[in-house]
Amino acid sequence: MKSAGVVKRACAIAGIVMLGMGLLGCEEEKFGEAERQEVQRVLHTGVGLDSDPYVQAETLRVFEMIKKPELNEFAEKLVDSSDSPMVRVAALRVLLANDYQDIRRVATASFNKGSVAEKKAILSAVLEYGPPPLKRVITSRALRSTDPFLRRQAFEEGPLARLEKAQEEGKAKLLENTLFPEIGRSINHDDEVLASAALEALVAAGQTERAEPLLETLGDKSAEREKRLSAARILGRAQIKEAVPHFEKILESVKVSKTGEFVLPKKIDEELVKAATLGLVAAGETKYVKQAQKYLTNADVEQSLEVLTALAPNPSEDAAISLKIAMQDAREPVRYRAIELFADHDQATAKAFMAAMRGTDFESKKRLAQILTRRFPGEWAKNLSKQLDNEEQRLATLELLRDVIVTTEDAQTLEPLSDQLYKLAKGKDEKASALAALLLVKVADDQKSRALLAEVDSPEIRYAYLEHLVRTAPKTNVEFFRKNFYADLYALRLMSAAGMMLAYDAGVAPGQTGEEGEGL
Repeated sequence: MKSAGVVKRACAIAGIVMLGMGLLGCEEEKFGEAERQEVQRVLHTGVGLDSDPYVQAETLRVFEMIKKPELNEFAEKLVDSSDSPMVRVAALRVLLANDYQDIRRVATASFNKGSVAEKKAILSAVLEYGPPPLKRVITSRALRSTDPFLRRQAFEEGPLARLEKAQEEGKAKLLENTLFPEIGRSINHDDEVLASAALEALVAAGQTERAEPLLETLGDKSAEREKRLSAARILGRAQIKEAVPHFEKILESVKVSKTGEFVLPKKIDEELVKAATLGLVAAGETKYVKQAQKYLTNADVEQSLEVLTALAPNPSEDAAISLKIAMQDAREPVRYRAIELFADHDQATAKAFMAAMRGTDFESKKRLAQILTRRFPGEWAKNLSKQLDNEEQRLATLELLRDVIVTTEDAQTLEPLSDQLYKLAKGKDEKASALAALLLVKVADDQKSRALLAEVDSPEIRYAYLEHLVRTAPKTNVEFFRKNFYADLYALRLMSAAGMMLAYDAGVAPGQTGEEGEGL
């Protein structure tokens, strides 16, 4: 959930959760242990608001951030009792982050009961935080799911990620004794996408013999039709070069029209022809691209993904055009996959990604912006500068940057825009100036940028800045946390309480101000 959303929602419940803090006024430095208790009370309040799952989920996100095992008791209750999948997953993430003793039972039970969407979120959380035995259990269950996207997520983030890590670390025994056999079993999986991913990874790792049974089946005209067709699809997706002669032989009787489309003889297996065509296109053959594009007409999601995956490694301009068009497909899975595939294409350009942003949904914009930030920072910065100069585009651009500039590396993209952001931060448009000031802090957290934020009244921006301080320097910002801890808005008090608790753990006693140079 976006932090800006919880701030707006918290405004409506601010009166409910004030807890009489206005009575404490300016005497905060006298409280000592009472202040710590008040901090804990604020943290406990949000998680108990059963009537508002958004506030509960955001409070749990803060719990996850500060990693305090003593807060597990609240997550324990909600992971089972909440009616909201969002809250249940957030509660489980808290327990995972804190190495909860009974996490295997709780996580497994949650996964078994959850919807497909909940299972995907649980899988991601377990792979991020969970101990190796739990990762294996949840990954294994996800691989047996009836949902193809969950299976593929489990395979990519589980066995394939472990394979890549073991290769980087040179762990030969782990590869030979565990990972190669484990991934090898997936070559026989009914899910051909998963099987091809397994084969591609193993062949790339030097296990070329893994492709031999499938090559033998593909070359055997007397083989069972379904087995031969499956072998063609798997070998083609995996880009096994030894399959190319077999694909060419399948297409021997096929004529190609002047427009590049096929003229098929009457007695021919059209599905096998399609598999061979896509296999050759994936291998780099350009003369069959037009026919591959024809397969996109009236294709469902799975069929579209199959064709786009074949077009992605093809060097032709036509293949790149298909990917660019698909980046604006109305269907989310197709759109997201096309963005991912085009990012690795030889003809990928900043201009194409920026064009795809027009009229698309916010999640797609985020994905596109992340690619631009990491692959084309210079061109992206120039385009951003133009958008910031355009009054009609300015606010939307600033909001997008607020959500996509996450890491220090991301923030480097904004360095050429520092002067422009500073000018906007000093401008009359309150929302634009607040967003610009927040972005400046991400670029360079110095006194100049902090002074600009000091003039910002926007709760959303202040909340985002408080989170920045909680994550980066809680001990040196106690006084700023304390100032916001006595605000009327619960969300500001929640994040301030998190910062104060971390400061206490770092050695700042309740009631003290921390080190110098803090806050705003």
